[in-house]
Amino acid sequence: MNMKRAWTVALVTIFAGVALALVQNKVAPCMVTLQNAFGIDMASAGWLSSLFSLVGIIMAIPASIILNKLGPKKSGILALVCAIAGSLIGIFAGSVALLMASRVIEGIGVGLISVIGPSIIAMWFPEAKRGLPMSIWAVYQMGAQAVMFFLAGVLTTAFGWQGMWWFGLAACVVALVFYVICVKSPRPEDSYADVESPDVSIAEGMKSVPTWIMALVTFLFCMGCFGFVNWIATYWATVPSIGEGANMWVGYFSLAAVVAAIIMGT
Repeated sequence: MNMKRAWTVALVTIFAGVALALVQNKVAPCMVTLQNAFGIDMASAGWLSSLFSLVGIIMAIPASIILNKLGPKKSGILALVCAIAGSLIGIFAGSVALLMASRVIEGIGVGLISVIGPSIIAMWFPEAKRGLPMSIWAVYQMGAQAVMFFLAGVLTTAFGWQGMWWFGLAACVVALVFYVICVKSPRPEDSYADVESPDVSIAEGMKSVPTWIMALVTFLFCMGCFGFVNWIATYWATVPSIGEGANMWVGYFSLAAVVAAIIMGT
């Protein structure tokens, strides 16, 4: 196995994951701006973020089927195209309903990439060497959160809430170009995971009780983390001693998670 090639594929896939996560995490840092722009209450603003994640959860099992049928290359391209299409619709949305519809389309993309990323790494790296690439992959969400919270003030001041959308769109376009050029499956005899094998039974895999327990624990943990991040900046912005620095503090929180994950993976 060519490890240089394996790392190229892994890093491009991770970048695609980050680009899609930028799209996912663009709402929370500009929640107040969105409320003012569309004249909506906190519940409606919250749905702009939560609806996206809900679609990602629903897409998890179909994503594994799509990956098995189309392979990681076509599935990844589909994920990025969904994010690009959803972002474009969102940028020009004139109503909250259309903006929410665009978030559903974007959510399909993240639902796909969350399954594709680990699968590609498993295909290209033997078990003994997966720790580091998997740990880098694991920070794609928190890394994107840090970026969006750090840049939110600059982007919204210059371009309004659409600035967050344009930034995510640009990242996905660049990621799509690199993904098309660089990502492919290893030869069957060199693959370390039977992701594309027709003999793989998803139904059999779903009978594994430990897998379901792990999935449930991870789901609950992520629900707590994302619930916190989704609203804490909006709350902190009302605290006089924090005010406009709220987004930066959430960015530091996310950045700490990035460092911790890479240390653990190493």
